[in-house]
Amino acid sequence: MKINIDREKLLTALKTVQPVAKEGLLAILGNALFVAESNKLTITATNLDLTIKTTIDCEVEQAGAITLPIKRLNNMVKEMVKGNNVSIEVKEDDSVLICSRSSKFKLLGLPVKDFPPIQEVDGDPLFTIQQKQLKVLLYHTSYAASKDETRRVLQGNLLSIDNNEITSVATDGRRLSLDKICDAGTEDKKIDMIIPSFTVTELKKVLTDDGDISVWIIKNNVALKIGDTFVISKLVDGVYPNYRQVIPNGLDKVISVNRENALSVFKRVSIISDGDNNSVKLTIGKNEILVHSSVAQIGEAKDIIPIAYTGEEITVSFNPDYIIEILESMKEEEVFFCFDNGNSPCIIRNMSNFMCVVIPLRLQ
Repeated sequence: MKINIDREKLLTALKTVQPVAKEGLLAILGNALFVAESNKLTITATNLDLTIKTTIDCEVEQAGAITLPIKRLNNMVKEMVKGNNVSIEVKEDDSVLICSRSSKFKLLGLPVKDFPPIQEVDGDPLFTIQQKQLKVLLYHTSYAASKDETRRVLQGNLLSIDNNEITSVATDGRRLSLDKICDAGTEDKKIDMIIPSFTVTELKKVLTDDGDISVWIIKNNVALKIGDTFVISKLVDGVYPNYRQVIPNGLDKVISVNRENALSVFKRVSIISDGDNNSVKLTIGKNEILVHSSVAQIGEAKDIIPIAYTGEEITVSFNPDYIIEILESMKEEEVFFCFDNGNSPCIIRNMSNFMCVVIPLRLQ
């Protein structure tokens, strides 16, 4: 194999696939597979649960394939002079010469036969939507997924396709975030899949605001095509809990809040809270929300969020990190806090389809 390739294109491709490569028990998993043919270079990395494969243009002088330690190669290319080409040439002993201007490296590869087989993707996709639509769904919901390894089915995002709607849900048992796309172009399709959190994290890095994303379900895998990049992941086994039954109805106290102002207040007041006492108290009264945090060995903080409200006073306590993550995931200027009383779950939502149910903490 012998190729010439633009440094910036190569570096972008390496950054896309590198996070997946983890050496672990198998040395080959620290390597990426490089396949050059027809003036294209395809780079693939896998950890057996998640695979990312991307294809870029290059000048192929001799077609071929090799696996290389991707982290080390990425560091090499990153330090090369910008605006130049990189040449990669594989020798018979699987050693590789990597050159750019005056920089010359020799890197030892591993045989292609040792690289794990990758799930093939063929046939028509299950559905195709705009990248931006899926990106918004995942940013609105993924932070709420459980980190508890004993609750495997909650360690990911539910993506539910039901006729012409796509719904994304994540929950850790203390909060539940939900967003959906209406008129998604998925008529006559009905399927639920749980995408693991580590896959969602990498997927969010690849998604852009332009172009489409196509989705396939292959056995217990999901494959997503984003431009010239494939993300192929195992799905979480199991049945997602019935999230609909925990969404409260009849929350008649709806309070409009300026999102950026509220976010700033929660960030300031939460400085006083700590890991063992991570809570803030909200006192919702006439035209203001008083946000208060007090820790005996640290001190206290108070701040006010102006609102238009003249109803009965409500006192409620939340983990401030939950509220901050919700508000940070949103872009709207105006958001809504919906209550029944201080002991019942609260909903934070926008004017569209996003909502997050938050269970309050017990008041001390």
